[in-house]
Amino acid sequence: MTLRKPVFTKVEKLQPGSQGHNLIVQVMNVGEVMEKVRPSGDKLQIAEVLLADETGAVLFTARNEQIKLFKKGECVTVRNAKVNMVRGFIRLVVDKWGAIKPPGPTEKLQGPPKVENNISNIEYELV
Repeated sequence: MTLRKPVFTKVEKLQPGSQGHNLIVQVMNVGEVMEKVRPSGDKLQIAEVLLADETGAVLFTARNEQIKLFKKGECVTVRNAKVNMVRGFIRLVVDKWGAIKPPGPTEKLQGPPKVENNISNIEYELV
């Protein structure tokens, strides 16, 4: 079995309900960590992380161990991410089938991050 090279996409190309995205992004901001308790008694930590590439920015919902992987100003590679909708707004998430890693030697941003084009600020209507 031969491994295929991952196909990377850009933030501006993310669409509601899509999945399987590979992105190289810079961590612009790590939000406050909130703690929630599930009905089962399990504790869940959630933080919103603003990620950006040269085409735009998106909010990423980091959970538990994922939060430690994001350091402001560093680049990360997000593998197999999917787009969730939270109250009509886009949020990027990685479940157990995805990964968050430092970028490889050939993986880097093509230009300065474009934070002003935040696709998580656009409200979508359910049709």
